[in-house]
Amino acid sequence: VGTTLLDTELPTQHSDQMLETEKKVRNTLVSLGMQEIINHPLSAPENHDKLHPGGEPSSEADYVIVTNPIAPEKRAMRRELLVSAMENLTRNNRFTDRLVTFEIGRAYLRENGNGVLPHEERRLSLLMTGTRRTANFYPDADGSEEMDFFDIKGVIEALLDRLGFKPEDVEFHARPDTGTFGPRCAEVTLNGESIGLVGEIHPQVRRAYGLPNIRVNTAELKLASMIKPHWSLEPMQPISNYPPVV
Repeated sequence: VGTTLLDTELPTQHSDQMLETEKKVRNTLVSLGMQEIINHPLSAPENHDKLHPGGEPSSEADYVIVTNPIAPEKRAMRRELLVSAMENLTRNNRFTDRLVTFEIGRAYLRENGNGVLPHEERRLSLLMTGTRRTANFYPDADGSEEMDFFDIKGVIEALLDRLGFKPEDVEFHARPDTGTFGPRCAEVTLNGESIGLVGEIHPQVRRAYGLPNIRVNTAELKLASMIKPHWSLEPMQPISNYPPVV
């Protein structure tokens, strides 16, 4: 039997910009030395309250509650990825002093839903704690220092640069004492739009999770605001006359 051609036109191919952005984010952060984690989307309202010391206890009406949870601490859909990152740090801090992780996942906002299903917002969370570099046999004074706000700020700047945004598109505005974060905190804006917060976890929050006296640097950003169309044209940076010698 001979070959025949299709008698109908192929459907128009549409790219998924969110999926492509997530892939770029994942590849960039892994190349920067971070490790991807997959946390459970279920948590508990009291674990969210630990992120906001001094505030009013949250009501379960603000959460999507599971009818038959596997455990009391897994009875509500999380509203923040940061709560999962802190729970993960609490479990793993007993085994390692250094964690450099990220997660791409969903936050479930009941008030922004359609009355039946909650709004599922795609977000990116970052967590960096411990020494700047892993221990080795050679003297490394700078590498033995604890990571701070500027380490995680540099990761965000490098990520947005890889996604195609210019340095002037990104701004960091000081937001001290937000409750979750201490004085080392900033709001990240992209083209004038706020996409999240980055900073060092407040000592009260750290104690609420039972963590020792360590610096915990975290960030939570909206992924939808980080989508950059692939068809946009950008001028190339000039090639350096002095290439690096590796």
